[in-house]
Amino acid sequence: MNNHKAKISIIVSTVIIVALGLLWFRFDESILALTNQETPNMVLGAEFAISPAEVIYPNAVVFKTRIEGIKVGETVNFTYWLNCPDESIDFNHLSKKEVCGDPAQDPSLGKRLIGINGVINIPSQSYSQSGKYTAKILIEGRGDKIERRSTVMVKPKIDLKVNGVYDTSANIPIGSDLLLSWEVLGLSKNGKCLSSWGGEKQPKGTETLRGLNISNTDYSLTCTGSDGSSNTDTVKVTSVPKVSIRYKDDLNSSQNSGEAKAVFGSGSALIWESSGTGNAPTPCLGKGTDPLWDGKQLPANGSFEISGLSSSTNYAIECVGDGGKNEASILVKVNKGNCAFQGDNEINAVFFCQNKLAVLSNSDNINFTGSYVASDFNISTISKNIHFYYQPNLDQNWPPGFKYLSLPSTQETKNK
Repeated sequence: MNNHKAKISIIVSTVIIVALGLLWFRFDESILALTNQETPNMVLGAEFAISPAEVIYPNAVVFKTRIEGIKVGETVNFTYWLNCPDESIDFNHLSKKEVCGDPAQDPSLGKRLIGINGVINIPSQSYSQSGKYTAKILIEGRGDKIERRSTVMVKPKIDLKVNGVYDTSANIPIGSDLLLSWEVLGLSKNGKCLSSWGGEKQPKGTETLRGLNISNTDYSLTCTGSDGSSNTDTVKVTSVPKVSIRYKDDLNSSQNSGEAKAVFGSGSALIWESSGTGNAPTPCLGKGTDPLWDGKQLPANGSFEISGLSSSTNYAIECVGDGGKNEASILVKVNKGNCAFQGDNEINAVFFCQNKLAVLSNSDNINFTGSYVASDFNISTISKNIHFYYQPNLDQNWPPGFKYLSLPSTQETKNK
């Protein structure tokens, strides 16, 4: 019975010791640990790994190392090389320049530590370029020599951009030009880069692809080092409809600028065009702050009449095609301070122009009939036949608080 209990106790103790050993050798820090607890038949040993085993330049890796079997008071010599595939355990041989080199003389190769009898943190390591490297450790102590090797793959870093933006996907209006730009870092001296769109490329460059007319395309750049280290960067490009919208009577003629100016109380038309929307009868949708426009189903091309503008209003249009959707928008800004007119018009309305009412150059035969408020009238000397007719019954349409400033209340207030 006692023997049975003793066996159970031994088994439980063994499980606990193994579990503690596994927990101790966690891959969460780079550390050289020495065992200083003597046990019978102690044998020198080592464990060695690299984390992570695959990185993209210039990220660093961490050496995971543990030495076992060191007696109390003993010391060891510890050497590591960043790249040393040689299997030898003879330091004199390994330290030759043509083999692996001497880390004691050249720290870029690694490091050599003499007489270690404690715990040492090994700093993380970075490699100068892409490649497949064999890191190596050599422990020398008590007449024993232990070596371990572990490999790490360092991939070149590739930044592939579309129209100056780095993203894994991009939407390009159909028929537009596509600007690809790229830069490769850490590629080994004799490395090469191959593109999916046009063969071999230099590690840094730009290229414009004219008139994109395909729905979905992956553009990839793969760069490979002379030793086989490789990396690929890919961007998925989707061609979406090309959409434009403008305000017909933009007083500054800034068509498709995203902003237009309109006179208080006036009206005009939105004009839009789209391509790449397919054959759907209503592939577009109105969006914005005008309830008559927002949510309206629209054809690929058309116009929409606007009247009685009293405040700035945003008009957007979203169109759908095979590759996806795209939109354009314009903010129609109502200018309550200045009014400007041009052309050949019959205008019957109320105008509040707190600062100035102007008739622009090359305007003939404009008849203004209505009610006007302005502190200044300016009519171009080139214009002719400009008439203002006051109509009192329109006075009631003025916004609250408006008043006459300088315009007399006569039947025909100003002729030119």
